[in-house]
Amino acid sequence: STPLTALPTHCAGWSQATMPTAEERRAEKERQEEEIRRQNAQLRTRLQSTGSRDEKSLTPDVERARKLVRENSQRNKEMREQRLREQNKELYTKVKTTSGRDEKALTPEQEEARRLAAEDRARNKSLTQMQIAAHTAQLKQKLAAAKGRDEKALTPEQEEARRQAAERSRLEKERHEAQLRKQNSDLMNKVRNSTGRDEKALTPEVERARQAVAEQSARDKANHEAMLRKQNSDLYNKVKTAVGRDEKALTPEEQAFRNEVQRKAAEDKRLKELEMAQHRMELRDKVENAPMRTEVKLSEETEARRKRLGLA
Repeated sequence: STPLTALPTHCAGWSQATMPTAEERRAEKERQEEEIRRQNAQLRTRLQSTGSRDEKSLTPDVERARKLVRENSQRNKEMREQRLREQNKELYTKVKTTSGRDEKALTPEQEEARRLAAEDRARNKSLTQMQIAAHTAQLKQKLAAAKGRDEKALTPEQEEARRQAAERSRLEKERHEAQLRKQNSDLMNKVRNSTGRDEKALTPEVERARQAVAEQSARDKANHEAMLRKQNSDLYNKVKTAVGRDEKALTPEEQAFRNEVQRKAAEDKRLKELEMAQHRMELRDKVENAPMRTEVKLSEETEARRKRLGLA
């Protein structure tokens, strides 16, 4: 005969001492439901008494309650498994000693017992899921209504400091770009008004203008970097002195604002690079199309400066 494993708990042929009756199943179900209601009531009482406690940490009483629930669940599971093993063993013995029976065929009583067992399991599962969902919804409502500190939220002073820093950075960027456009326009006017000049030689005025532009750009860059370092230091000090807050976490609105600022900065940088590239091409076309006067050999310093400016 074929060995049987994990046989159903409701089958004909069980002894009266091992087969649970409908009344026993109902009593066990009511006991479990009462235990769940008692545990939920304890959790709700503990949650209501926490006040402004951090909802993410559990009190020792809640931990003990959870541990008790786990232990009870484990004991019930072991008891069910032990009862199942005993029933399977007894049924296997009965089937083994039965002669002339097809082990793959079930009696109508066994089929009915299986159907009732499946319906009972489905009802218990549905009821348990409904209880868990209701309990979870209650806990979420409690957590949403609890007045605690959100560690991922920034203080109004920090929000204002960030807004002011972003505004100063934007104004400084606009001023710097306006200055670059003015310098490029002046340089283009000088190139446009120069006729018949050797494209390899630059006038002293252009050389001085280029040097002045480079020095001013270096100064602006150093000032901008110093301002950013100071702003970062001030913001770091504000965040460092904040108590109980997580400065590494941002709200979805702050993260979206940062992403939008970064996207705009990248787009502005790309447009600026395109504008500068187009301007260099126009300057190169102007210089290349200018009538040549004489071939003049430039000094090594002038050649190096032209290479740095991208005109060589």
